[in-house]
Amino acid sequence: MNKFAVIGNPIEHSLSPVIWQAFAKSLNIQLDYQKILATPESFVQDVQDFFAAGGAAMNVTAPFKSMAYQLANEQTVHTLDCKTGNFLVKQPQGIQLNNTDGLGLIADIQRNQISLHNKRILFIGNGSVIHSVLSAIEHERPLCIDMLMRNYANIIDFKLRSHLVGEFKPSVSYDVVINTTPNSATNSLFSQIKLLANEVLVYDMIYTQPKTLFMQEMLKINSSALAINGIGMLIQQAKIAFIQIYHQQPVVDELYALFKELYK
Repeated sequence: MNKFAVIGNPIEHSLSPVIWQAFAKSLNIQLDYQKILATPESFVQDVQDFFAAGGAAMNVTAPFKSMAYQLANEQTVHTLDCKTGNFLVKQPQGIQLNNTDGLGLIADIQRNQISLHNKRILFIGNGSVIHSVLSAIEHERPLCIDMLMRNYANIIDFKLRSHLVGEFKPSVSYDVVINTTPNSATNSLFSQIKLLANEVLVYDMIYTQPKTLFMQEMLKINSSALAINGIGMLIQQAKIAFIQIYHQQPVVDELYALFKELYK
């Protein structure tokens, strides 16, 4: 029986064990999946101990995705640009790191019959999660990838990675708006957006609320907007990692229904 884990801090909230067990059940596969609470000081040792004990692969969540890049001795094409990753896999020659976040985001958007080709995209925030999905977004060939942030001094790192990145433009009606910032009443970024395209997708990476504050604010601008939270990205990035190990397609529809009911 293969052994898996998710490592992070905090970790109790993680849905990864539920998702992986559901995938395994849909294919009649037996697996063991645990949660590991780590600290920055213990992370490397915790990972090494897990693989030394026979672990097959490990999901990595905040705040250790950059540390995982430093730890791994083999990278994939999806980790080299962003220097971060979320899936460590034991290989004969060591530990490989993959990044399924960007591919998971694209897969969830496409599941909703949305193409990013020639679209005007706006990211809210400047965190590491944008770095982890930027290459995948760029690969879809949008018109632009603008960013709305509090301190535009931070935008230079993103511009160095993609010529499509630019600053938020209030006069643009964006086709896709993706939020990566906290949903709090003190978040002043949402109110800066005044225009949205007619058939806009508003996507919040938060997945524990069916209608986040961000989604509510965007729906005030365009009541017909397609508003989606991040649960689908979580499911799809896990699916990509699962396929990397088992080379089989797990069933995902039941998980979408389960989490929709759980967080309604």
